[in-house]
Amino acid sequence: MDPIVADFFRHNLWANLKVLDVCAGLPDATLDATVAGTYGSIRETLVHLLSAEGRYIETFGGEPPGIPLAEEDPFPGFDLLRKRAHLSGEALIDLAAACPPDRILTGTYEGHPYEMRAGILFAHAIAHSVEHRTHIETILTQQGIEPPETDGVAYFQEAVV
Repeated sequence: MDPIVADFFRHNLWANLKVLDVCAGLPDATLDATVAGTYGSIRETLVHLLSAEGRYIETFGGEPPGIPLAEEDPFPGFDLLRKRAHLSGEALIDLAAACPPDRILTGTYEGHPYEMRAGILFAHAIAHSVEHRTHIETILTQQGIEPPETDGVAYFQEAVV
């Protein structure tokens, strides 16, 4: 695949870690807060976002990240989430860098077979992460907390330059 796609996942890992850093120091009431139109609480959204990354890796035939994470389990804590973010983030970077542009993924989703180009799943993975980080940032803002800057410009200024 084009190395640009791997850059999307480098940014994604960086942005996930920025959000985790901000959220790790917040009180329980804030972590349990939600706002209409978002996925759920901050805790639920973080677990959902990182659980999904593991499912994307498995769809590519890769090994799931070494730290189990299930949305139905109790909140695992921020240390585990950071480790999981690193593992799944690095795996997605590697997959994006090595994936041939014509790779077709096959499987079953909600009982229906599918075939899709790998790039479609990569696009979904990025959009999914951005959407849920935005949900968390919206909840933070509504709680009077300044959310982290996670856009491409902030990434360039902090992590690339």
